[in-house]
Formats: sequence, C-alpha cells, structure tokens
Amino acid sequence: MRTKRQLDDPRALRDQASGAVIFVLAATGPDPRPLPGPALVALLDALGVTEVTARATILRMRRAGWLTSERRGPVVEYRLTEPAKALAASVLVPLVGPRPAWTGSFQGLLFSVPESNRGYRDALRRAATVAGFGLLQGGLLIVVDSWRWERIQPLIDRAPVASRLIRTELRFSVDDARTVATAAWPLETLAATYRQQAADVMRLVDGFRATAPTGAEAVRLMWEAMSRLSTTAIDDPALPAELLPADWPTVQVEAALEAVGKVVGPRIAAFIDERVAAAGEGR
Repeated sequence: MRTKRQLDDPRALRDQASGAVIFVLAATGPDPRPLPGPALVALLDALGVTEVTARATILRMRRAGWLTSERRGPVVEYRLTEPAKALAASVLVPLVGPRPAWTGSFQGLLFSVPESNRGYRDALRRAATVAGFGLLQGGLLIVVDSWRWERIQPLIDRAPVASRLIRTELRFSVDDARTVATAAWPLETLAATYRQQAADVMRLVDGFRATAPTGAEAVRLMWEAMSRLSTTAIDDPALPAELLPADWPTVQVEAALEAVGKVVGPRIAAFIDERVAAAGEGR
C-alpha cells in the first residue's frame, strides 16, 4: 500500500499484514471503533504479525490514506478512513451483503484504442477487471453497479486522442443476461473456489466443536476463515442473484461464516476489550 491510488484497488487487501490490520479494526463491530496503538499491535501479534512489521504497516497505511490517527493521552488511536471502510465493505458484499437488484440491463463501455497505444488499452482492461467489470468481447466491457465507474473514470479521462470510448446500455432478458454474465466473468471458477473454501472453513470449525478457542486463538480462527473467503470475494463481481449459476454456493458460504461466528464471535469481542483495557493501563 504505497500510494493512495490503491484505495481504489481491492487487491491491496491481499497483502498479509495490511489485510490483518483491516481485519482487526473491522472486528471491533459493525461501526469499527478506533484502537489504541498497543492494542492494535497486540492483536496483530495474535495473527503472527511481528511488532516491527505491524508498526511499519500501520505507518504505511496511515500515509497511504487507509488509517487516521489521533493522540489520546499517552497513546495514539487508529481507525479506518471512510474510503478504506467503503472498499473493505464492498469486498464483503458477495459474502454477507445484499446483492444488487437486476435492472434489466448492463452498463457497457465500448472502446477502440490504436495499436500504437496498446499499453493504455491493456491498462484500461486491467483496471476495469479489478473494478469488477467483465470483458464480454474485445472492445466491450460490461458492469451492473454504477459506482464501479468511479474506479476507472480517471483512466477514461486520460484516453489517447485517437481512442474512442463510449458508454452504452445493453438490455437483455434474465435468461440472456445470465448467459452474458457467464461469458464475461469466470463464475464457474469462482463458485468452485467458494465451495472448497466453505468446506475448509467448516473443517476448521469442526476442530473446535468440543473446546471453543479463546483469546488469540479465537482471533486466529476467524482471521483464517475470513481471509480465505475474502480473497475470493475480491474477484467476485457481486452480480445480481438472478444472473448467477443455479448451483451458486450462497448457502455453503453463509453456513460457514455463521458457524465460525458462533464459535468465536463473542470471544473475539472479549479479547479486544481485554487488549484495549491493557493498553489504557500501559501494559
């Protein structure tokens, strides 16, 4: 996370240490509260992030616009910035959030770029794919969520003079739209990965059925479960449910998340409170 530009790139969340910071801060509740630096470092330690790496990562994320900091007495508190919370939340939509409603049409970007500007064309395709657009065919990108345009608009604005970029709308029946979606996005691959990861999470939880983990062990279990599924969710375009394959593993993913939440959710909250209290006491 070396530039603020990466606040528009969900792949930045794949960085192990940075992802751990986001996870720990988000684990404080639906409206993430700030954490004192010592508590944040201690919680990261529970995830295997050394103190040196934790402090360097926190500093880098603050400079890049992911975190804000405020001194409270002898300690500095850190919280996620609004753009960081929005990006993290958008990644979780395919896992826990409501999918967008199907409006009957895709938004499209028709583009024609001279071969002499191939670098720009490739950069546009990469940026659009990261933003959740699908490449339906050469020269046509499609998307369902209007807000995703914000992520590629700066690149569109820098299009070479000889290029042509035209926004359009493509209307389809639900059946045809489902066929289009399958062609534009790797949905079958995503579904297979979700199934495997949901099964892996259930096996992790089953290992703790007899004795529920507490403290740092509880944090590690939730982190392992969420990091597996969220890594795949980064590549999920969060399409309307009507456009997904009939065997999309929504039930398996929800069951896995519910299972791990029941086992460790309250224990993680207690551990965070303990570490915050310890930071306030200078321990």
